[in-house]
Amino acid sequence: MGVTGFFRKCIIAFAFVTFSSSVSGSVSSERLERFFERDVTYFAEFHQVVLDEGLHLVEETVGLMWLKRPNLFRWEYFEPFAQTIVSNGETVWVYDQELEQATVRDYSDAVGESAAQILAGIDNLEQNYTIEDLGEQGALAWVAIFPKNEEESQFDSMRLAFDQDSLKNIEILDVLGNTTRLKLYDVILNSKFDANTFQFEVPSGVDVIDARE
Repeated sequence: MGVTGFFRKCIIAFAFVTFSSSVSGSVSSERLERFFERDVTYFAEFHQVVLDEGLHLVEETVGLMWLKRPNLFRWEYFEPFAQTIVSNGETVWVYDQELEQATVRDYSDAVGESAAQILAGIDNLEQNYTIEDLGEQGALAWVAIFPKNEEESQFDSMRLAFDQDSLKNIEILDVLGNTTRLKLYDVILNSKFDANTFQFEVPSGVDVIDARE
């Protein structure tokens, strides 16, 4: 499995927490809290790059993301490898268009620790994660998220950047030393999504791997 494949596997899960006292009262914590309390739905286009340990470009792609709390998300990757990842809160589908293959898992089994579930979650994370205020850099306020249980985590750290409106950047350092950076743009907050946004219908001719117990 390639670096981007690893990140996309990670993206299928995660549960978010409340914010530690280390960031209370800061601009960063206020924007973080506002994002999770105010932005019930979130849509954005994204540009993603994956870098190796030496920060050399491994892959570049673009896509779309939809989030709706609690636990609903859809990520659409385009070139070079089209992939769809969808959670309806009960199951998670991963569809690889080029391979003509779709995998379905129970949501609870698919949950690992990654961006999609951090962003779509509403649960209390304080017991499992440390939130660190990184301060303001230009117009963006940054926070870092560190898993307390490093043995079970698929990432070493995650950084989120917020402008005055909402989330704008995501940076993930995975356990292999690779860095994934997403720049989010054309953000739409609290809009109504089509009822089928978080459902997945298997295309004709696609092989299905059912990993549910």
